[in-house]
Amino acid sequence: MTNSPNNPYGNVNDATDVDTSVELEPNTVLGNRFHILKKIGEGGMGVVYVAVDKSLLLPNNKVALTADNFHANKIPSQALIALKVLNPDIKVDEQLRTDFINEVNNARRLTDRHIIRVYEPHEMNGLLFFTMELLSGHNLFTELKANPGGLSVGKTKALLQPIAKALDYAHKEGVIHRDITPKNIFLHKNIASGVETTKLLDFGIAHFLTETVVTHGTREIKAKFSTTGTDPYMSPERFAGADANLKDDVYSFAAITYQTLTGQRPFYGGEM
Repeated sequence: MTNSPNNPYGNVNDATDVDTSVELEPNTVLGNRFHILKKIGEGGMGVVYVAVDKSLLLPNNKVALTADNFHANKIPSQALIALKVLNPDIKVDEQLRTDFINEVNNARRLTDRHIIRVYEPHEMNGLLFFTMELLSGHNLFTELKANPGGLSVGKTKALLQPIAKALDYAHKEGVIHRDITPKNIFLHKNIASGVETTKLLDFGIAHFLTETVVTHGTREIKAKFSTTGTDPYMSPERFAGADANLKDDVYSFAAITYQTLTGQRPFYGGEM
């Protein structure tokens, strides 16, 4: 999902036409509202961009909406968002459209500060997408890669205790994550204050998009987006074909805690 941006902006008058067969270029404007600044991530499910929500700009804004101004921290931070576009090669029917909107609306109910904020689902210019909080920093996967022996007990507690509380909050709201991995735990650093906050990403949406690619994607997209392989964070019940529940999230979180402390995945030696 989000990688490590600093801050973007662009000229509203430089908007380009949208071609859904290719990725969005900088200065593309969706629905006369979302101004694309730069791409920050992509995968089989779609592409993530830094964008400006023009409805959140002050009327007297004079800063050009460009990637250079984003990196120079000149664009008002309250107008900056991440925008994830569903891969246009995925065949969208009415059921998929309804499911997509329901999944995003389900995720946007979660308001804990340690869960990435999901804002709105949209369909504009022939594209399905949703907007969310823009983060800056790196994920736990990257942190563990830089520390192969694991982290200290104090560091592990500082990073993961907020995630445990956020997960408990989500479960009480009746929302299951279904895909907790080190790549979905993000170490967000506030550019203005320098304060680091741990965030849980992709609540439910990633799992839905994965199933969408498998069910609705073209042969070419399915080939690019492999869903095979062993997931060391998945509970034995999930491997047996059971539906996801709260306990599966707890298992995944426990596996990540073990890895964060030791640098090793539990019960994992390449095959399950």
